Amino acid sequence: MAKIYLAVSKIDKESFEGFQKNLTGPDTELISIDINKTIERSEVQETIRLHSFETIITEADFIDDDWLQSYDSGKVIVFDPSKKLETKKEHITLCETIDEIRTHILTMKLENPILKVNSENLTTKAERKQNKPDTAAAINSEEKTVKTNDNPESEDANTSKPQTIDIFPKKDNKQGDKTPDATKKNTSDYLPENADKIKHFYKENNLYNRKTIGIWSPKTIGVSTFVLNFAIYLKKFKELKIAVMEYPNNQQILKSVLTRYDSLPPDWHSFREFSKTNTIPVESTNWVYRRIRWLPLGENDSKMEWTEEVTKDYFNITNTHDIVLVDIPTGEMNELTLDSLHHLNELWILIDDSFHQHLDWKNYISSILKKHNVTAKLIYYREFPHSRVKKVSQSFTDDMDIEFMTALPEMSKAVSKNNYEKFPMFDKRKVREAWEPKLDIIAEHLLGSEYVERYKLNIWQKLKRLLARLLQ
Repeated sequence: MAKIYLAVSKIDKESFEGFQKNLTGPDTELISIDINKTIERSEVQETIRLHSFETIITEADFIDDDWLQSYDSGKVIVFDPSKKLETKKEHITLCETIDEIRTHILTMKLENPILKVNSENLTTKAERKQNKPDTAAAINSEEKTVKTNDNPESEDANTSKPQTIDIFPKKDNKQGDKTPDATKKNTSDYLPENADKIKHFYKENNLYNRKTIGIWSPKTIGVSTFVLNFAIYLKKFKELKIAVMEYPNNQQILKSVLTRYDSLPPDWHSFREFSKTNTIPVESTNWVYRRIRWLPLGENDSKMEWTEEVTKDYFNITNTHDIVLVDIPTGEMNELTLDSLHHLNELWILIDDSFHQHLDWKNYISSILKKHNVTAKLIYYREFPHSRVKKVSQSFTDDMDIEFMTALPEMSKAVSKNNYEKFPMFDKRKVREAWEPKLDIIAEHLLGSEYVERYKLNIWQKLKRLLARLLQ
C-alpha cells in the first residue's frame, strides 16, 4: 500500500480535488490537508514526522532547503512558483506550475519499484554522485583535447514529459537511473529476427525520403505534448505515413496518454516485449490511432536490456514511414541516448521563458552537437505576450549552429484541462487556430513549402501564415 501526503494549499479547489481523485486508488492511502482551512507549516511537518510516506506533494511555504536536505524517506514533489528552493536531489522534484505537478501525478507509478526510494538507496546514490565527474565538463574537456467537438491533446502526458529528474537538473544527474543501460553488445532475451517481422508487417509505400526527428528539451517543458499534437497535425497531409516512437526510459508516458484517447489494442505488446519471444503474434505490436503508427514503451521495457543492436532495430522497423517523431527523455542524455543520435536526421530542441535554466545547458548541448555531428533546430515553446522570443532564441543559438524555426503560443489552460479529457488537444478549434500557422512553418522546413502550400484551403489561411512569419 503506497502512502501519500497531499499538502498544497495555494491552488484552486478544483485542482486540489483533481489531485485527490488521481491519487486515490485501491493500492494507495491518501492523507491530505483541508484546503478550506488555514494550514500551519508546523502542522505539515508534524504530519510528515509521524508517518512514513512514499510520496509527499507539498509547497515551498511548508518546507525549506534545510528540511529537503535532511529528508530521505521518499519521493517529494514541491510546488515552488517563486523558485525559492535550490535543493537538487534525485528524489525531489521542484515544480513551478500546477501543470507540472499534475503531469507528475498522472504519470508516476507509485507501485513501480523504480520510483520507490528508501533511505539506504538514497545514501548510496548521494555518495556515488559526489564521486561522479560532471558530464558536461567531461565532454567539454574531451572537445578541447581532440543534443465536431472542441477537443485537446495532453501535456507531456513528456507536460513535459513528466520526468523523475529535477525540474532544474544538474549536469551530473545519474544517468543509469533514467534509462536502461546499453553497455553490452549482445543480450540473451532478444531475437533480432523478430524486428524483421515487424518491419515487414509495418511496410508502407513511403512517398518521400524518410526523416527521423528527435524532440528533446533540457528541462521539463512539454515535449510529449508537442510530439503527440504535432503528429496529429501532420495527418492533414493525408498521404504521409507517420510514426511516433517513445525512446527507452522509465516513464511510459505515451501509452498513458494514448489510452485516454483510444482503447488499448487487444493483446497489445511493445516492440521490446515482442522482440524477446516467438510466442507473440506480430499483429499485437500494431497500434494505429488517427492513421498514425504509435510505438509506446511497455510497462516492463525499462527492466529489459537495450543494447546497440536492440536500439538500432527499434529505429529500423519504421524506416518505411515518411516521418518518424522520437520522444526523447528530458534532461541530460545518457550513454544509450547519445550513442543513438546518429539515427536522427535532426534534433529539435524546445525552450521557453525559463531561459536562464536553458542557457545553463549551452555548453553541454554544444558539446553534444559537435561530438555526435547532430543537426539541431530550435522551437520556442509556450510563447506568452511578454516573451522575448527573438532575444532569448538568439542568446541560445549564439556560437552554436542551431536554426530557429518558430515559436508556439502558450496553451497552458488547454493543456491543463486536457488532463481530464478524452480527445487530443489539437482537436480544439482554439488550439488549432493558434498553433496551425506556426506548425505550418515547421512543416515547410520538414516537407518543403510547395508541398505544404497545396494543403492551404483558402486565402484566409494564407494570410494567417504570412502574419505568423512576420511576427516571429
